[in-house]
Amino acid sequence: MIPYLDALEILRRTPPRLRSGSVPLGVANGRILSEALEARVFVPSFANAAMDGFALRAADTLEAPVDLTVLFQVPAGSTPGPVRGGACEIMTGAPVPEGCDAVVRVEDVTVMAVDPMGRPLRIAVAEPVREGANIRKPGEDYCPQDPVAAAGTRMTPSQIMACAALGIDTVTVHSPMTVGLLCTGAEVAGDPRLPLGPGHIRDANTPFLSAALDSAGAVPRHAGSVGDSAARFEILLEEAMSVDDLVLSTGGVSMGALDFVPASLERLGARIRFRKAAIKPGKPIVFASLPNGVPFLGLPGNPVSTAVGFRFFVWPLLERLTGLVPEILPRAVLAHDVPEPGKAAGLRQFQKARAFLDDGCRLTVRLLPGQESFKIHPFLQANCWAVLPENRGALKAGTPVEIASPVPGRPVEFLAGDVSC
Repeated sequence: MIPYLDALEILRRTPPRLRSGSVPLGVANGRILSEALEARVFVPSFANAAMDGFALRAADTLEAPVDLTVLFQVPAGSTPGPVRGGACEIMTGAPVPEGCDAVVRVEDVTVMAVDPMGRPLRIAVAEPVREGANIRKPGEDYCPQDPVAAAGTRMTPSQIMACAALGIDTVTVHSPMTVGLLCTGAEVAGDPRLPLGPGHIRDANTPFLSAALDSAGAVPRHAGSVGDSAARFEILLEEAMSVDDLVLSTGGVSMGALDFVPASLERLGARIRFRKAAIKPGKPIVFASLPNGVPFLGLPGNPVSTAVGFRFFVWPLLERLTGLVPEILPRAVLAHDVPEPGKAAGLRQFQKARAFLDDGCRLTVRLLPGQESFKIHPFLQANCWAVLPENRGALKAGTPVEIASPVPGRPVEFLAGDVSC
């Protein structure tokens, strides 16, 4: 049995399986950059008004209060002529005319005269205006060679906004990973439309993994269900490793007479890197390199063990395979005492939990009842996993522990009532 951190190190030494290509910016959301992005232009590219108001020369207001003639109007998108004395009415985002070095807000002037259309002809400025006031300077947001996003960054709508503003219309990204899913166990019924036979259970793991992989930016592929047939498992596994970048299976990895996955891997010539991890739940977990180098993870069959396997084994492996920057888990303080681990001594525990902000605005976490690995209902009440360390004794309230969001790459989501300050 291998300690979790040792298992994690093995996963993170797996050779990446990277394929890259350019895609239009419009389809880049959620994709992982294979090359860093940097600005090539100034944003803004010209001095422009930060407010609706009047562009003028600050020196003309030093003896305020002053009256100034309004020469013309400058809408956004126009190309104004120079201003030589006086002022011009200007809209937010419009270019600041030559000869002007400040903008006074419309609410800070008094309009003294208007033309028949209601446009200002003369204004009174009551206070001196500071040079540069309410003007956005060229390059104030981005200058050429400023970093936009590092390689290994997952593209988000905000980064797409930055790219669009910079005129970047294509980005180079890694191709999505294709992940084959194999389901074992004669008791597992895959078709939800059919009634359950005696002793059968619904397949909850394959839909969960498909959804989790989709959220992680991978492409799930149902590679088949094999029941308790080692021979069929080996046939489908050979097919999967020829088309998929990663293969996952559920069930068949423990110590029972029909837990054939490790033996099948050995018969196929796979190199087993570990076959049991010092964790709870999910201890019987197998990681192997298939003969052609495709990585394989065999997850336990209990649904919460599968969820733990995905969050704390599959996700770090996907980070490594796709070049994604590894996540750093945040910490929260325990809301209550946690007793000694008992039979879980020496195991890293991943517990269903709720994180919230206490009255002191500290990130706090409460372990939930129903930690058994077959219980899905408490999993829906959780907004995070609490990670309890190995070789611990009893933990006092206020002890910091790591927490992990259920969906990798996303922050812990609070519900109404979770935040008290």
